[in-house]
Amino acid sequence: MILSAIILFSLPQVQVDQIPGLIAVPRGKVVIGMDRKVAEEFILHHPGSAKQLGGCTPQSRQNVEAFFISPTEITNEMYQRFVAATGAQPPVSWVDIPPKMNLALIQWGKEKFGPAFTLNAQAKAAWWADHWQDKEWQGFPLVAKMPPEAALMPIAFCSYDDTLAYCRWAGLRLPTELEWVRAAIGDKDWPYPWGDKFDASLLAFEATKPVNLAHKMMPVNSFPGNASPFGCVDMAGNAWEWTGTGYDSLEGFSGFSVKTPAGLVEAFPDFDPGSPVIKGGSFMNPDYISRVDFRVGVVQQAKVEHISFRVAADTAPCRTAASYATAAVNAQVMGGSGQRILDLDGVLGLEKRRYVKEETLKANRAKPKGGIKAPEVHKDYRVFDGYDYLSVIPVKKLEVGSLEKLRREVTDGGPVHLGVIHSSVALQEPVVQPGTYILAYLGEQTLDALVEKGAMIPEEFQDMAKGKAKPKEVVEDEEEDLQDRDRWPDLSGIELRPLREYLLVIDMEQKALGAIPLRGKPVLETERKAKKEITLDLGADAVNFSFPVVCTKRGRVITFRFPLRPLGQEGSLVSERHWDGDYFQIKQPE
Repeated sequence: MILSAIILFSLPQVQVDQIPGLIAVPRGKVVIGMDRKVAEEFILHHPGSAKQLGGCTPQSRQNVEAFFISPTEITNEMYQRFVAATGAQPPVSWVDIPPKMNLALIQWGKEKFGPAFTLNAQAKAAWWADHWQDKEWQGFPLVAKMPPEAALMPIAFCSYDDTLAYCRWAGLRLPTELEWVRAAIGDKDWPYPWGDKFDASLLAFEATKPVNLAHKMMPVNSFPGNASPFGCVDMAGNAWEWTGTGYDSLEGFSGFSVKTPAGLVEAFPDFDPGSPVIKGGSFMNPDYISRVDFRVGVVQQAKVEHISFRVAADTAPCRTAASYATAAVNAQVMGGSGQRILDLDGVLGLEKRRYVKEETLKANRAKPKGGIKAPEVHKDYRVFDGYDYLSVIPVKKLEVGSLEKLRREVTDGGPVHLGVIHSSVALQEPVVQPGTYILAYLGEQTLDALVEKGAMIPEEFQDMAKGKAKPKEVVEDEEEDLQDRDRWPDLSGIELRPLREYLLVIDMEQKALGAIPLRGKPVLETERKAKKEITLDLGADAVNFSFPVVCTKRGRVITFRFPLRPLGQEGSLVSERHWDGDYFQIKQPE
């Protein structure tokens, strides 16, 4: 931690060197997709997989930026912390279903789906989705508790939305398909994470050697010899893994046909960008499915026993969490969708990751069943236990090129949106709960203007405000006045001083929740000289932001300086010991 309080420094490209529980993967190129000749050879022997194999082609080399990824799939004990903290639905594999209850489930299924119903894992997952909040079902108590012997098994029966919920809670995300492949083979052109030769003793698939391990899901890191060049394990076999990429064609794709002994087989996939790509194969699949270049799409609602996931993160602090802010933005209020409006690469914020102690985890584990040996815990394995963040995300560009135009824009159209506050912690000044809020610049306003807009006036200005015009009632023929008012947030209940510049905190219903006085006036400066920084001012109990936002003048930004005061259950979070990293400044009390 940097303790120098007086000298500040510019942070144009802040990056985190390491995150416990994740492996750093440097930027580089990666071979994505399968060579068409290889796909054609597989189709000759597996014509039933022609569509899927066609969707794996063609092969290309692409750039991937640096990122972090978990060394293993998310395990049951990792997911258990999320369930305990959020009340999320546990997987059906945690439910104790005695034989008599299975009979009741079969009868339930036949009545609901007909006499052809078969009770399998997917059917149980569908039943559990309807009844997981019930205390009992048909006289059977419903208890979901993680089996200790499954603590280090990959979590299963999680839909795509379930994985996203876990990621949001942990301040993480799913890896893209490109990232997943780079983590699996790095700079190599290998079909498997360990090399170019298949080895049945290095993965959990339908014919694992020794045979007593075949067709079984294994605890993570049971085959340390299958580690990728970066140290990620089980990226072949064991469990399929969700990615954050939709199942669309690879760049340069062209359908083709293959002559087989059974006739001409067409390799035209059923692409569906709304279905995420899954990678890696599983304990239920044959060997060629576990190749790094194999890909397939699955509907987001799927909850099955052979699909799990691993997690990833960006290298910039709060960048991963910022990606979730886009969905919270009201496009009508903000003037566009969050994805189009917000510059996620410009995020500025603080973060805190929590982990469970290894001693606690050991106490809740038991020896796996079925003759499976307990593996060594991967050296980079950690169990996440929540995530705090306080961040501001700028808009991609302010549609003004000077300070004069910025202030004129406020006069003509209302407060100018600078970006959003995206926070998992409450703020005590202004008083807002965790969430995503619009941050808008309000230039100097006269007393008359503030009264007209419905703001509260400080006591020392009350006498001056007497007799001033109150907000006019809007009538049908005042169309121009109505349009002007529609661009202003509701300022009722917000105290504002005349001739002072503020940043307004506005909710997605266009109600102002608070006003932050600026620390000095906005500054127009070059991007190169602008300071993008955070200072923990311990004496003032504030987190001070120097927040540059790109404007229309080439190479220039407008920098806004303002304080926020985060609050946690333990009180003020203006503490050098609370937040991770050393990329922010500490200003000691004078």
